[in-house]
Amino acid sequence: MITNLEELHAVKKSWLSLEKKANVKSIFNSYNWVETWARHYANYIKKLFVLTYWKKGELTSVLPLYMNISNEHAAYFVSSFEPTHIETCSEAQDFLSTSVEEVIPHSIFIDCLREHNVHSVTFNNISPRSFLCQWSRKLSGYHTIKQNRERFYISLPEGIKKLEKKTRRYRNTASRAGVTIHRVTNIDEFEEVFNALIELNSKRWLDKAKPAIFDESEFCNFHRELARKSLAANRLSLYYTKYENKIFAVNYSFVSSNSIVFYQSGIDTSFRPNVSPGNLLHYAQAFDALHKGMEVYDFMSSAHKEGYKTQLTSTSESVFSFTLHTSLLSYAMTELTERLKMIKKWVVNRGR
Repeated sequence: MITNLEELHAVKKSWLSLEKKANVKSIFNSYNWVETWARHYANYIKKLFVLTYWKKGELTSVLPLYMNISNEHAAYFVSSFEPTHIETCSEAQDFLSTSVEEVIPHSIFIDCLREHNVHSVTFNNISPRSFLCQWSRKLSGYHTIKQNRERFYISLPEGIKKLEKKTRRYRNTASRAGVTIHRVTNIDEFEEVFNALIELNSKRWLDKAKPAIFDESEFCNFHRELARKSLAANRLSLYYTKYENKIFAVNYSFVSSNSIVFYQSGIDTSFRPNVSPGNLLHYAQAFDALHKGMEVYDFMSSAHKEGYKTQLTSTSESVFSFTLHTSLLSYAMTELTERLKMIKKWVVNRGR
């Protein structure tokens, strides 16, 4: 088990080797994501709790967890459950592994939790097709499972037809107006475009009188470093629209296994003519993914089942949250807290 950055750095070579051959991998359980997040969010980490499993001296699976400062007896998947104003929304929470048979055995996992006085472990946004979902079904202990969000994605190649139809008029208008679409390919271009992303994203939220997450130093610095590393590793999908040498929309995404995962955007909504620049960029990125032989353009999950994601995508799946409690007391306290929250919500709604 890894509990600090020094131990994490010591397994870098083995972790990166596992990434190359793993059947289940994503940007969210990659070494670059975990290590970069652990440094930039150090003030919110009680300790790392990264479980590694080895066979014959070879790393076969990683489950990157941590314990945050708000609850010293609870473990979470890395880059989740940070304070709301700087949360990174880790998705596709799963083992990094070659197969479900190679992940950490249940008995070793439970023993490790108890040895370190961990009362509960919580995962969010778990796909029903994940190794974690298969593995967790056989865990002993007290479980809480619930559907919490819906993940939307375009399955390639067939799913792109809907997006192609939805954006055809905007693509024609943009072409006539002289709007151009570009993908970042070098570090100098990256710095200009990433700064534009921050400016455009922040302005849009501040105009709505809402906090701008890129104004938070932990979040912004984490993503700037991660995006630079992803560019160097050819795992960054940073697209932008330009008109008369001015950037007016940016889509920030990652190459993640066989997918491109759309993460954030910045858009000047006042740009005219209306060419729906965000959708133009989605089409460009999905088209790029298609021609690189990828299988999915992923919009990540949402708590809302209606919105722009449903209008652009052809496929969705329910994702789940899962909490394992190592004692009846921990389970009972969590259930009581949830019931009290529901009662409070009911009382507030009834009083309106």
